[in-house]
Amino acid sequence: MRLLILTPEYDGSGGGIMTFYQSLIPALQAEGVEVRVIEGSAYHAADDRSPRVRNGASVETLELSRMRRWYAQLGQFAATPGLRSHLAAAWAMWEQAQFGEETDVVEACDWGLLFLPMALDAKRPLVVQCHGSIGQIAHHDPIAAEETQGILTLLLERSVLAGVDTIQTPGCENAAYWRNETGRHVSMLRPAWIPPAVLSTQKPSDRGLVVGRVQRWKGPQVLCAALDLLGDRAPKIDWVGRDTPWESANGSTSAHLATAYPSVWGKKIAPHAPRVAAEISRLQADALFNLVPSTWDVFNFTAVEAMASGRPAIISTGAGAHELIQDGENGYVFPAGSADGLASTIERVLSASPAQLADIGRAAQATIRRELDPPTIAAQRVAAYRSTIDAFRTRRPSAKTTLDEMCRPKDLAAGDDNASFLNQVPLRTLMQHVGKRLGRKALG
Repeated sequence: MRLLILTPEYDGSGGGIMTFYQSLIPALQAEGVEVRVIEGSAYHAADDRSPRVRNGASVETLELSRMRRWYAQLGQFAATPGLRSHLAAAWAMWEQAQFGEETDVVEACDWGLLFLPMALDAKRPLVVQCHGSIGQIAHHDPIAAEETQGILTLLLERSVLAGVDTIQTPGCENAAYWRNETGRHVSMLRPAWIPPAVLSTQKPSDRGLVVGRVQRWKGPQVLCAALDLLGDRAPKIDWVGRDTPWESANGSTSAHLATAYPSVWGKKIAPHAPRVAAEISRLQADALFNLVPSTWDVFNFTAVEAMASGRPAIISTGAGAHELIQDGENGYVFPAGSADGLASTIERVLSASPAQLADIGRAAQATIRRELDPPTIAAQRVAAYRSTIDAFRTRRPSAKTTLDEMCRPKDLAAGDDNASFLNQVPLRTLMQHVGKRLGRKALG
């Protein structure tokens, strides 16, 4: 079987999607699957697309000049430049993949709309892997002035996903979400995961640990409120991850938290820059407890890493990985967004004996080994690929739709500056906006 994977990240730095595929691909190869990976997105492209071998797979990066060429042909999306960039990257990646030639089945990520061109072309069997789409993120982390773009993106996702061959996702709640949005079947398949070879066995520290971006839907505001409730009983917690915008493109979540919770953020919670994977594993194994306070997360691999560390994990019901936990047996669960629930759960952990916490950590490790076993997961996914290929061979070709036509690149008319949509905005409003923007730029 020849599998083409289109993903925003795989080689180098990245997050959960990179972890997902780096754990899965070696297991797929053991099942006899030949894997080609193209990585890239609106934010990740390179001048050099030369293939290299990583974990036995052929990997190449989205070509920057190719993406720029496709961007120039998507002038109909000039009013939504972020969406335009994502579509340009998706079309360029599909072209770079020779439109699926010499491929038996394509797996494309939902993030970045990477699935859209191949879904519209319908030339190859397609599996869409839902890790968390840009439309979903726009809903959970809205940015001022980008609301229309978020709505349009989610509408595109809903419409196109309703007609693809197969949709998969690693969490039950996300599967239910897309079933409701598209009115079709969505499969839940757990991810494969390879635990680190060696973890620390030293006595744990007296500090908790969060690993993740400092971002609204990762729940830092919930943790701040919980520690505020605990007062002097609150433990010290380290938060490792990069800062992200809050409410506006120029905003800062860390700055917002420091203002909203001055006695907590930077004091009871110590923010730290991102760390490499090996150091994260050591920190998780040495923590008193690991915490995932997300208000929403499709799965969350840091929760898996925390459970595999041997230390107890506190996980919100907003993170899909909470489905792996039996509360009080192999970890702790609290209601998403509930500062009261998180505060009481932290107190439960603090009141447990070292022996109880060690037992819970060992039970969590056993759960991860059993539920995310790479050979088992790979066999399940290969069966799903074969089912998708068989169904594709017997299905009737679908008719082209208006949406298909609207989302395809177009040759621009000579002299088109992609700004004609501004004719719909009153001149006074435009002049006021330009004046304010020039003022901010001068001050900056």
